[in-house]
Amino acid sequence: MPVSKRKHFIPRIVIHNHLFSQVTRRGEVVSENTYRLNMARKEHKKHVRDLLAQAIVHKTLDMERSRQVDIRHKLEEIAKVELVRRVRVSRQNL
Repeated sequence: MPVSKRKHFIPRIVIHNHLFSQVTRRGEVVSENTYRLNMARKEHKKHVRDLLAQAIVHKTLDMERSRQVDIRHKLEEIAKVELVRRVRVSRQNL
């Protein structure tokens, strides 16, 4: 006997609803408005998380630049003090 191709047919709307999360795990159908609201919430949460991560990276980079500038200023100050000391020593030897 030939097996009917329609035997395992799943209606297109069932697949669509399942793929686009309009059916909960319990099998309840979620309204279009609720679905869109949930998706908007999810997108907003992702966007905020990305912004926060980006802000953390930028703040870290700013702090690192500031630290390097402080180190550079300290090294320049040490170099100036050393230059003054060498000049004083060379004048005393004259």
